[in-house]
Amino acid sequence: MKTSLLEQGQYNEAADHGEGVVIDLVDVTYAVMGANKRPKRLLKNVSLTFKAGTMCALMGPSGAGKSTLLDFVADRKLDGMFAGDVLIDGKLRTDRFRLRTAYVLQDDVHIATLTVEEILYYSVWTRVPEAKTKEQIQARVDQLLHMLGIEHIRNSIVGDSLRKGISGGQMKRLSIAVELCSLPDVIFLDEPTSGLDSSISLEVMSSVRNVTGKNRLCVSTIHQPSPEVFALFDKLVIMCAGRLVWYGNTMDAVTHFTSPALGYRYVAGTNPAEFVIAVGGGTQPPEGQSKPRSANELENLYKCSRYYQPPALSAKDLSGAQAVEDEGPALPTTDVMTQTKMLLSRTWLAKIRDWPDVRAQLLKNVLIGILIGIVFSGQGDASSPLYTPYGVPSSEVTNVSSLLFFSLMFTMVGNMQAIPYLASQVIIYRRELAANAYVTFPFWIAQSVTTLPMMTLNNFLFVIFMYFQVKFPNNGDYFFYYLFSLLFANIISFYSAMWLAAATGNEQVAFALFPLMFLFTANFSGFAITVDSVPPFWSFGPYLSYGRWLYEGLMVNEWEMFDTDDQAVPTNNGNVLAEYDFENFDKNHSFWIGLLYIMGFSVLTYYAMLPPRKRLMQMKQDDMATVAPHSIYEGNNIRASSLSPFRQSTVGGGAGGAPRMSLARGPSMSEGCVLAFKNVVYEVPNREFSRSKAPGPNNRESLRLLNDVTGVIQPGQMCALMGASGAGKSTLLDVLAQRKNTGTITGEITYNGSSLLTSSAYVMQDNVHVGLLSVRQNLYFAAQLRLPEHWDKAKKEQRVNKILDMLGRVIYFGRVNECVAYFHQSPYAFPYKPNSNVADYIIAVGGGFLAAGDGRKITGDELAEYYQSQVKNQKPHMVFSPDASSSNPMLAGKSTTTSAKTKDQEETEALAMLKYNTSTMHQLKTLCHRLLLKTARDRRATVVATMRHIVVGLFYGSLYFQLSTSGSAAYTNRLGLFFFTMMFMVIGHQQSIPAIMDDRLIFYRERGSKAYGAFSYWMSLWLVQVPLVIVNAFVYTFIVFFMVGLENSSHTLSFFLYFIVMTSCTGYFIANLMAAISPSTQAALSYYPIVLFMNVSFSGFLVYIPNFPDWLGSWAPYLSFMRYAFQGMTLAEFNGNSDLPNGSTYIDTLGFDGLDINTCAGVLFLWFVVFMFSFLGALKFFDFEQR
Repeated sequence: MKTSLLEQGQYNEAADHGEGVVIDLVDVTYAVMGANKRPKRLLKNVSLTFKAGTMCALMGPSGAGKSTLLDFVADRKLDGMFAGDVLIDGKLRTDRFRLRTAYVLQDDVHIATLTVEEILYYSVWTRVPEAKTKEQIQARVDQLLHMLGIEHIRNSIVGDSLRKGISGGQMKRLSIAVELCSLPDVIFLDEPTSGLDSSISLEVMSSVRNVTGKNRLCVSTIHQPSPEVFALFDKLVIMCAGRLVWYGNTMDAVTHFTSPALGYRYVAGTNPAEFVIAVGGGTQPPEGQSKPRSANELENLYKCSRYYQPPALSAKDLSGAQAVEDEGPALPTTDVMTQTKMLLSRTWLAKIRDWPDVRAQLLKNVLIGILIGIVFSGQGDASSPLYTPYGVPSSEVTNVSSLLFFSLMFTMVGNMQAIPYLASQVIIYRRELAANAYVTFPFWIAQSVTTLPMMTLNNFLFVIFMYFQVKFPNNGDYFFYYLFSLLFANIISFYSAMWLAAATGNEQVAFALFPLMFLFTANFSGFAITVDSVPPFWSFGPYLSYGRWLYEGLMVNEWEMFDTDDQAVPTNNGNVLAEYDFENFDKNHSFWIGLLYIMGFSVLTYYAMLPPRKRLMQMKQDDMATVAPHSIYEGNNIRASSLSPFRQSTVGGGAGGAPRMSLARGPSMSEGCVLAFKNVVYEVPNREFSRSKAPGPNNRESLRLLNDVTGVIQPGQMCALMGASGAGKSTLLDVLAQRKNTGTITGEITYNGSSLLTSSAYVMQDNVHVGLLSVRQNLYFAAQLRLPEHWDKAKKEQRVNKILDMLGRVIYFGRVNECVAYFHQSPYAFPYKPNSNVADYIIAVGGGFLAAGDGRKITGDELAEYYQSQVKNQKPHMVFSPDASSSNPMLAGKSTTTSAKTKDQEETEALAMLKYNTSTMHQLKTLCHRLLLKTARDRRATVVATMRHIVVGLFYGSLYFQLSTSGSAAYTNRLGLFFFTMMFMVIGHQQSIPAIMDDRLIFYRERGSKAYGAFSYWMSLWLVQVPLVIVNAFVYTFIVFFMVGLENSSHTLSFFLYFIVMTSCTGYFIANLMAAISPSTQAALSYYPIVLFMNVSFSGFLVYIPNFPDWLGSWAPYLSFMRYAFQGMTLAEFNGNSDLPNGSTYIDTLGFDGLDINTCAGVLFLWFVVFMFSFLGALKFFDFEQR
């Protein structure tokens, strides 16, 4: 058993060695099911051995199979089929192998509100079984911080894309530290240096090298490492089209490929990593050949070489492999109680640190409590008689019943923030579950339990601010029953939303389904339609609605105080409860039934959270031989499309698949810009500043991130901003690019002597694009928005093609110093000035900034064709002696062109003086085109929205099928239909909130680059999305109108359709407004109910307008847009309807006699305009991207 000094609370790195492990792959083939239902091979007959104490790199071009191999060896593949064997220390691999491994994902996802030290502390808590005390856990945390060089940021908030936190390099090292906390025997890393500069990459991989040297094995995919990082690896695996074309010592790879049998040429001094990737990727043919070798050839040549080592065990040897005892599943190394304690602590700390969300929750409950208290002021104190002399319930009965339902309805709607919260935790949960940090049960417990304290507080605040205003009975039993009934409703609502998020696995789908659940629960609660009035085919509905049982309990709690034995007295509660079919119900049963709902949704959520089952099937090698290969690089020839993967591919995630950028002809000549900055100082407020402490180095009101920075960057130069992680290089870049929107900047920054930045491009670290569009389409729309508007389509298309060529056409491959000779002594004779910067010269030629010796402009196609001819004719690169007579005026600080400005340069300067690059009309046309294309690609969201309207329309059509025209139900059922139709039209648009949140980063980036402004973006949503909203409203209207049997006249239909359409469009812009003014999705979902219930309260349904106090009723109902929609539909149906003779009486009772239907239609349109332009203002003035 391994001995650790962990129990002593200290670490000695030299003494903490791994146990060692040997991994053998024997003839492994792996395949997945393709889109055509045919399996495709991704790995083909791979055999190799990984030994402890070595650091192995998996390399190859995009699609070569290196990530697939990494996942398969690490036992992370859950689907597919494989043949062959994986042996661990000579025994067949079992599930418990994962306990000895660490897997570092490429994506860095952490809880944004925690510090670096807290992230590591919680990771060590459950992954290191020896760490039983806080001191022991802290000791391992300190070791990890030191190991990865992040001690100086231990107290820094991690942050995310919107909240400023640690830098990208620091984030990557934190991700590695999290997975290394148990110091495992095997370390798997997926692109660990992605996004890091060469210096930080070397530091990170050196740390991993140090850990590997202690008898541990490290296997890592890596893309274009520097020579220093490449040299850290002991072993190298090169994959090509799923085949193993090299495995051996890292430094022997170049020798193998340059052997006479393979015939590749390697130029000494160049990066060997780039050489082996070029060979494996098919971008470099052997000497004397015009085409690269195929994967089959490379594999066969490797197996025939002296470097090939056949597996120690063959498939024949394993035919009777030892029966390995079943060691059981791979379970975490700590017990469930420890896991639960950790997750409870971490989840709770993350929740209370998310102050915007906490503040939004508190504000929502306080404001809604006050609002309901005002609306129902003094109306909770019901008294006898409960009925009028005509046997009609008094207004007190109606108002109290509405008040109880309204407060219950708030709990049903107010917990949708569970959906985005759980969705944000899924990535971390899946990663830690795969790492055996814990099992599902403690995570489920933590997510369920940590919400209860804040929920209880919010529920208490809501009740307190509302209870005494409405003057409910001053009775302790009544108060606590009401309090706990609403708490139960909150918990059930939250757990049901959490179940939707877990079950669907998609935030927008969960939002689309939530209104269906709300409408089902609310409609069968017994308020709008009594239990006995439900149609027979929906008779099960009230029994499945948790709202029915809680509302029934609240009603019994209210009206049981008026109980009397004399049934002849029309004031007893029996009559009131009988009106709602709630008689003979024990109110305490609602708690037991509510508890069953809580348990039911909790169990459903738990099962939805369970990880997917492993469906990886093992097959015989003979069966796998019939599986179709999956590679464009499988045969003897490479398809041309494989060399230009940018052109038709769809934008996806990860940078690993991007091809290496080569020098190419640039799209245009630049005038050049001298960037000068002097004594630049940048400061931000210090969050940890305390006025109670004496000022000092550690207690300053502001933090200085840049201190008197001075420099000059000349045109034609490529300047690198370098430094340690957190040194301020990204801060300086943002300041010089005028991208900072926080803090204070002092000093002088000029661009060609002016403070105006006339022309610039800013490439952000985060690759945020419209993922549903192809690379060409993203570039096309960027060109439409950023290039001069009067350029014709062909010219813009030409610019896009040149950019694609720049990214994909190879015009030179070899040593840098020979590159100068290559271009200078080529037929184009590009002039070179002795002692000038070689890099500047290369960029000038490849970027098209330098004319040929005869003054001609050489295109990228010409340079690429010349290079290919040199390769084909086997002409070696020439040795170069600089010609003293040649010169390069551009690199000497002078322009290669005349001093006169070109037309394009004048256009660029003119555009810089404008706010945006193109006119508003052009921006609008382009954005609409892009949004239409995106909407067409994202069919699921469109189909789900339409299907939701169809399903709800059929639901209401069947629930209110062919409404009666006699009795009070003929009127109340119609009013209920109108009200819940409005609720659906508004609530259904909450799924727009996460969609707007996803688009915000793209909007911020493109607005910052002057591509377009808030108005154009706003109008594009208006023109593209609003028609879809209208179509869905039409679908719903025609289904409901004819099924429920409303007055069959064109007048009623047209107004009914109008009010539904306008309500839906207004609800759409309200949802977008909440997204635009909120820092997060959860905060937006907390603010949304405030606006919703302010409008619902004064709509005239729950409380009739004449029942409001005079000081409130004289103005508040006029501020509710839902009042005009509800009143308009009521007037359209009740006025002049011969089937409803008492329609005018109900109109008077509701207080709808003051405005005619045309006025309601006009005012509703005005409210639509108000919310529409409020959204525009929010886009213009709210910016949550902190730079």
